[in-house]
Amino acid sequence: MPAPFFSVGFRSRIFLQLPLFMLTAAILQGCNPIDQRTFDPNANRPPVVPPKVDHTPKAKPFIEIVEGTPPDVYRAPLQQAVKTALAHKPNILFTIEGLAPPQATPQEQFASLKVLLDSLVVPIATQITEAGAQPIQLDIRVGTDRSIKQSVVRINVR
Repeated sequence: MPAPFFSVGFRSRIFLQLPLFMLTAAILQGCNPIDQRTFDPNANRPPVVPPKVDHTPKAKPFIEIVEGTPPDVYRAPLQQAVKTALAHKPNILFTIEGLAPPQATPQEQFASLKVLLDSLVVPIATQITEAGAQPIQLDIRVGTDRSIKQSVVRINVR
């Protein structure tokens, strides 16, 4: 006749191993299981969107000319400023930036920038070259700016 499944030796061995198992389970109860945050504390969390940065320049431009200003008003001060800047640094770079307020459609925006370029930016660039700057020293740009209500030309130097 075969021995019963739970023999005396088997029962005594379980009763000896049970306290060891319970002690091990009690010790491991305070441990955290290994998961995705073990190696990356930001795992499974929504991404943090950085705040929107305003890229408008904080420094005042070297010269600023608002649309509608007659050329006779700004011609002499502009030429004087250009001559002074060239006297201090002969290889100076003039950044001429024409800015217009945004328009409703892309076609209107293009037309607004073209008018600004033809009526204000190019004549100012011509006056700067007449004051002694070389054409290679001019960096001409046009764009839009939400913070302005009227077109403006800003001249910065480097």
